[in-house]
Parts: sequence; structure tokens; C-alpha cells
Amino acid sequence: DLAKRKSIMLAAVIPLFISLLLRYLPSGFTITMLDVGQGDSFVIQNGYDTFIIDGGGLPNRDYGKNTGAQVVAPYLDYLGISEVAVFVTHPDNDHIAGILELFPKKNIRQVYLSKTIDRSDPLYLQLMGLCEESNARVDYLSKGGIVESGTVRFNVIYPMDAIQTKGNESSLVIQVKQQKFSVLFTGDISADIENALSFDSPSILKLAHHGSKYSNSHEFVKAVNPPFALVSAGRNNMYNHPSAEVLEFFYNSGIPIYNTQTSGAVILKINKNIRVREMIKTEGTKKRY
Repeated sequence: DLAKRKSIMLAAVIPLFISLLLRYLPSGFTITMLDVGQGDSFVIQNGYDTFIIDGGGLPNRDYGKNTGAQVVAPYLDYLGISEVAVFVTHPDNDHIAGILELFPKKNIRQVYLSKTIDRSDPLYLQLMGLCEESNARVDYLSKGGIVESGTVRFNVIYPMDAIQTKGNESSLVIQVKQQKFSVLFTGDISADIENALSFDSPSILKLAHHGSKYSNSHEFVKAVNPPFALVSAGRNNMYNHPSAEVLEFFYNSGIPIYNTQTSGAVILKINKNIRVREMIKTEGTKKRY
């Protein structure tokens, strides 16, 4: 009887142990587009290194009750991640507020910012105070800047050093590359900036400014020609993002779009191919590219 009880206990414990082991082992190259409503937030994992591009941020939320505390930190907890480096594309609330909330919850070792960021912006100043308190290193990036993590490279292709910009036009634009795959993160830049960019043809495009019709020009999308695209926007948002015109153009071009409004969080696992999982589906719809 004792031996039987031990075998039953072992049978119950082993699956749990394997589940925990798989969760806390280093992942391969994985990109998650979190569902933060009207905002952007991406978690990029490569082995033991984790990077975050923006943290979302909903308006009129008290500090500690926004997307960083309610969405980003719980996801990192689920993955067993305590240390991260972050990119803040620009200091709009829907990109930076969630990052501010991460400081008391995670060890943020490095913060990367646009070299042309508005250094008088109140949210930027709040970020600087948190960086100073936590001894997080701060680097300002412009075209030609590179951040490396093993086989993954974060190539900065905008802003230009010589051009002074503010607001959305100061957004960091980053091409994240791993071997033959890459993703182009475009922040909230407009079509004028898009059409001046120089980049290697990416595998995946993150639509600029949540799919705004003032970004994502036909010429730019044709130049990128991605197999599919990502867009993060709030359900029934007041800006009507993503634009119906943009969605129609992508549809007519045969380019699928994964949209947080309909897909929820979207997880890309990148190895020899790209596996896409949409988390809003009850069974987690999976597709391969």
C-alpha cells in the first residue's frame, strides 16, 4: 500500500515538476504582443535575456493600477522573469506609463530611449527619477545604434542624429533581427518618416501608431512586403484605430494582420519557422509561416 501511495504521489508530482521546469527554462526567440488596450507593449525573450518595447498605458489610471501592474508584470511573473531591459519608443502615456509601474516590481537593468526624446516631458522626468533610484543604466539611441543579445540584434534605424523631432516623430524605430527573421517596430511614426527609412526587408511589420491612416502608407507597406503584420489597439477606441482604410489595404494586399482587438495577446515563437498563437481564442489558435 505504501509503495502504491508513493507511485500515485509521484505520478501527480512529475507532471507539475515538468510544467514548472518548462516554464522557467530559458525560452528560444519569442516575441509576445501583449493586450494592453490602446497602447503598445512587446516582450522579447532570447534565452535568459528579456527585453520590453513599451509598456502600454491607459488614461486616467492611478499609478499602480495601469497596464504595467495589471498586464506586463503579471505576464513576466508567469514566465518567472525578474530582470529586464526596456526600450521606450517615446514618452506618450500609452507607451511609457506601463514601464514606470515596472520599477518597483522588476529589476530594470537598462533603459533605452530615443536620442531626440523630449527631455522636458513630465513622464520622461518621472522615468529619469525612477532610473536614478534603481540605478538603471540609461542609453540614448539613434540610427546605427545596436543592442545585442546572443544571436539577436536590435538595430536602430531611426531617429537621425541631425534631425530634432518631438512627440510621435521622435519614436525609436527598431529592427529586431535573428538570423533570417526580423521584426520592424515602428513606434508612432507618421508616413513621412516611414518613407524616409532605410531597412533590410523584415519578416514581420508592427503597424505604426496603432494602425493610423496617417501612418502605414501604401508605398511603405509595399516596400516592406511582410508575410503578416501586428497591430496593438484598444477595443472601440476613440481614434478608430486601426483605420478601416489601412485594414482594407492589407486585406486587398493579401497580408494578414494580427490585431489585439480580435486576437488578444499574440505570441510568436521563432525557430526554423514562425509559429503564431492568438491567446483570445479558447484553444489558442496556432498558425505557421
